[in-house]
Amino acid sequence: MSPSCPRRPDPEAHETEGIKGDADASSRKQHGEPEMPATACRRPLGAIVLCLLLIVPLLASGAEYTLSAPPRESEEEARKLYEPIARFLTENTGDRFRYVFPGSWLAYQSALASDRYDLVFDGPHFVAWRMLRYGHEPLVRIPGQLRFTVVARNDSGLEKIDDISGHRVCGHPPPHLATLGLMALMDNPVRQPRVKEAPNFRKQFEAMMKDECEAMVLPNRLLKKFVRKDTPVHVIGQLPLVAHQAITASSRIPPALRARIRELLLSEAGQEAMAAMRQRYARGKPMIAASPDDYDTQTARLLEPVWFFSSNNPKHAGKLDRLVSSPGKTRSAQP
Repeated sequence: MSPSCPRRPDPEAHETEGIKGDADASSRKQHGEPEMPATACRRPLGAIVLCLLLIVPLLASGAEYTLSAPPRESEEEARKLYEPIARFLTENTGDRFRYVFPGSWLAYQSALASDRYDLVFDGPHFVAWRMLRYGHEPLVRIPGQLRFTVVARNDSGLEKIDDISGHRVCGHPPPHLATLGLMALMDNPVRQPRVKEAPNFRKQFEAMMKDECEAMVLPNRLLKKFVRKDTPVHVIGQLPLVAHQAITASSRIPPALRARIRELLLSEAGQEAMAAMRQRYARGKPMIAASPDDYDTQTARLLEPVWFFSSNNPKHAGKLDRLVSSPGKTRSAQP
């Protein structure tokens, strides 16, 4: 005998409902039948509905993409800068964008060299290198150019950048743009200065004034702040101008979606999503549309001394020939 669904109880018979229920249960036990709760008949339908609720969002959801940037802040601070951008793109594209904190500079360089991130915000040398190696497309960037000035102590005897050869220079460890830009002006290893590393420009300037080095590279925006009329420091040269930091998109993101992301980020709502990042790196200025013409092979070549990005690295064998053969524009990748 197969179990059947209990009938809806008669509202007028509620006084005997408990007695009848006990009798039904006793009868089932005598015949070896399992007890059937009142919801048993609804359970198959409920299970189907539950499955649909779980499956439909998965079917409707789009692809997942990662967003990252150099670990210049703590993870907590970095998430405040970049998670609003990932959330904004997720809400407006139908795809999922997830911010990934790289953890360390070593891990970040390794990830870039293997093209693990889909959207990346960082400096122009990284931008140009990704364009050349993996076909990234610059979407939006900070307006203007990055300008650096080389200064030396008055008692150093240094009068021009070429004089730095063999001397001590305070700076960031590679792959910082300022350090690599200076090294590129003296590409002969014999002529390279010795770099006294310090974590930021303030510490580097203080070290130079303590005679721990003779010269350093300063961003122009800090020049007037650090060097005053009575400061025993003088200018000995400038680094070549380069375009500012940018967000690039990997070739894994379809062209139509790349265009949509650029459009979204340049919108008023997109600028708001980037507000914390813009305040940190652009002094609040709105981001502008980026062009491949903003970033050339010469800029990508700045990373050549760094093994992760070197044309001598077997990972990039035959993929960076243009990096060492010609100074042309960085337009297409060699997959």
